[in-house]
Parts: sequence; structure tokens; C-alpha cells
Amino acid sequence: MLLTVSDLAAGYKDVVVRDVSFSAAPGGIFAIIGVNGAGKSTILKSIVGDATMFSGSVSISAKDVTGVHGHALARRGVGYLPQVKDVFPGLSVTENLRMGGVMLPRREVPGRISAMLERFPALAHKRRSMAHNLSGGERKQLAIARALMPEPVVLLMDEPTANLSPIVAEELLFTQVPELAKSGMSIVIVEQRIELVLNVAHEGCLIGGGRMQQVATGREIWDRIQSQGLVHDAS
Repeated sequence: MLLTVSDLAAGYKDVVVRDVSFSAAPGGIFAIIGVNGAGKSTILKSIVGDATMFSGSVSISAKDVTGVHGHALARRGVGYLPQVKDVFPGLSVTENLRMGGVMLPRREVPGRISAMLERFPALAHKRRSMAHNLSGGERKQLAIARALMPEPVVLLMDEPTANLSPIVAEELLFTQVPELAKSGMSIVIVEQRIELVLNVAHEGCLIGGGRMQQVATGREIWDRIQSQGLVHDAS
């Protein structure tokens, strides 16, 4: 497993979620779902240091990274796509990508920028445009591209389809996310469009009452939701 989270308890001033354990395999998509306020985003934020990890451990490729945050965590191979403030609106597309590659050797940055523009052709046509002038879908592609600049092995995505139209959300979840996984990356995704994400997730967990309620395949979780009416799709 690339990412392993064990017995995590996390929150802010107080514990929001506890007893969270899961693993994400290379090339796998792991979905974290639940109602609003269940603590889904808190799990990701505690891994990257934006929330408090009260107990538990995190490892990348069997190496302990508990308490490693920021650039140090990125150097261990973890990319993070926050729900908000995911790009620099006053910078151009190219400048945003350059910021994403700030930890890379300078000679490698142009090649990585070219690779991102090739992966996301819509950005290539807007490379000189300011991020605040991009459409919602283009801006999200830029956010993903910026997170991919250091070539992470694990990508944490916090509600990447928030504020996107249904068509753009489907394109992101059904095409772009699976393509990233095919490269061998582990993707952990918090998402409110539950039916959509469970159709692409290899595995996932349901968060409720501050604890994990189930870890299973995406299809198994969706069947349980359908039979018990546990959560409602935000789409």
C-alpha cells in the first residue's frame, strides 16, 4: 500500500473523527463519503497538518510520516488538493504551475510545466491567462496540475467537484481521476457527489457519527446507501 492511515483521531479544538483506518493501493481510488459535517475533510486536513491529529499514524510506502507536514510531506510524495484556495487567482496558469514546482530543481520545472500542459490541453490554450479568468472546470484542472507538479505518489483530493456543473463534475470523476490512477498514483478523494464517486472508486469508507461505519468496495457502499438511505447525493 502507498498510503496507510491507522487508528486516526483528528479534529480542531476537539476530536471530530476517531478510529479511522484505511489503506490506498497504487493505482487505486479510495473514496471518503458521508453527510456534511461528518469529518471527511478533517481526515485529509489532519494528514497534511491543517487539522490536529490527536492520535494514530500515517505511513507512505511503509515509512512513517506522522506529523510530517507541508513541503516535507510533499517531498515524501503526497500531493494535496484543498477544496478552496487551490490556485493563486492573481497569477497566470504558467505562474501557478511554476509555484507548484517550487521544490523541484530549477532545471526540471520547464519540463514538468510542459507535461502538465500536455495532460490538460485546455490549460495549454490559456497558459498566459490569469487564474481568476478561467472557467470553474479550467480552474480545477489548474489546481490538479499544480498539485501534480512535484510528481506525487499519493494525491489527496478534497471535494474536487464542489461548485462545478454536473457535466464538468462527471468529466473530472469519470475521466481525469481514473487517468491519474492509471499512472500508478494512489488517490484518496472526499466527495459529495456520492453516486458518481462510488462508481469510479475501487474502495471507500462511510463516515458517520464521528467514526468509520464501513470500508468496502464502492459498489458495496452504494448498495448499502440505497438500501438504508444513509446519505443523500449532493449532486
